Amino acid sequence: MSQEIVALPEKGSGPGIVVVGGTQALMFQLGEEGYVVCRSDGDVEAALAVLHAEPRRIGLNGAIGFGAGAGPCVDALAGGLIDCAAVYDPPDPAVALTTGRPIVVHVAGPDAPASNYPVVSVHAYPACRDGFALDGDKNFDQPHADIAYSRTLGVLRRTLGPYFDLSTLWEAHVAFEFTSRDADGAMATMVPEPYVNHVPTMIGGYGHERLRRFYAEHFIPQGPKDRRTIPISRTVGTDRVVQEQVLCFTHDAPLDWMLPGVPPTGRYIEIPLIAVITFRGGKLHNEHIYWDQASVLVQAGLIDPEGLPVNGREQAAKLLDPGLPDNNDAMPGWR
Repeated sequence: MSQEIVALPEKGSGPGIVVVGGTQALMFQLGEEGYVVCRSDGDVEAALAVLHAEPRRIGLNGAIGFGAGAGPCVDALAGGLIDCAAVYDPPDPAVALTTGRPIVVHVAGPDAPASNYPVVSVHAYPACRDGFALDGDKNFDQPHADIAYSRTLGVLRRTLGPYFDLSTLWEAHVAFEFTSRDADGAMATMVPEPYVNHVPTMIGGYGHERLRRFYAEHFIPQGPKDRRTIPISRTVGTDRVVQEQVLCFTHDAPLDWMLPGVPPTGRYIEIPLIAVITFRGGKLHNEHIYWDQASVLVQAGLIDPEGLPVNGREQAAKLLDPGLPDNNDAMPGWR
C-alpha cells in the first residue's frame, strides 16, 4: 500500500504528518511525539485523504520530505494542502523557500540560500552530505541528524501542536527520584527504552531493564542526608530542558554514580552540575548529566590540587557569586 498509517500517538489522537522518503524508525518516533503518521510514496494529496479518513487524526496536518520527496511536500505547502513542512536535501533548496509559509529546510553542505520570510528557516550542515539525516544511509550523521530533528520538531510544534509542559514533566520525574524515591514511578515518566548517562563516570543505563536496575539498586536508595540543589538556570526548548544548578552534599554515604567504589569520605562537596534532558512527546527519552570530576575528587580529598589546573568549592562559589575574583592569575603571563 503506497499511502498508509504507520504510527499513532500513545494517547490515541493527534495532528497528521505525511512522511515522504523517511525511515520506519522516524515514523514511529513521530508517533511518540504525538502525531498520526502516514507514509507516502510522493502523492501527498492521496496521503492526506488517508489521514482525513483516520478518526484518530485531529487538527492540522504537516509533511516531512527527504531528497526527491521534498518537492511534493513543498508543492503541497504552496498549494495550501498542508499547514507546515520540513524538507531535507531538496533538489532545489531555493524553491522550498518561496512558499512564505511555515517550513524548515535542511541543506547538506556549506551553501544554503537565505530566507526572506520569518516563518521560513533554512539550515546548512557544512560537514554533511545528502542523506545525513537518514539512518542506514551511507552518509548518515547521528549528531547532525539529531540537531536537524529538533529543528523540524520546532516547526511542527509551533504550527500543529501538541504542546507539552516539559518543565513540569521534568519536575515530576525528579520528584519520583528524590521525594517519593520510587524507581518504578521514575521509569513510568520515561519512554519504553530510555537511557541516562552521567558523562564523567559513564554510569547510568541504556534501555528499560538496565536503567531500572540502576535507579532501584544504586541511584535512588543511595544519597547523602543533607543533599540539596541550588538552581542557577533552566532553559526549555522544543524537545529538551537544560538545568544548571549547584549540587551540595556531605559524602557520608556511598554515591556510586559520582564516586563509584569510593567509601564515604565525610567531606562536604559543592559542585556545579548541568543536566540535559531530552523528551519524546510527554515522556523523557534521555538524560546527559555533566560536572567537573576533578573538582569532586579534590573536594573528596582524593587528589592534591597543588600544581594542577583544578579547583575545589571555589568553582561553585564563583558560579553563585560572579563578582568573586577570577582565576586569571593561573595563566602564565597574565600578571
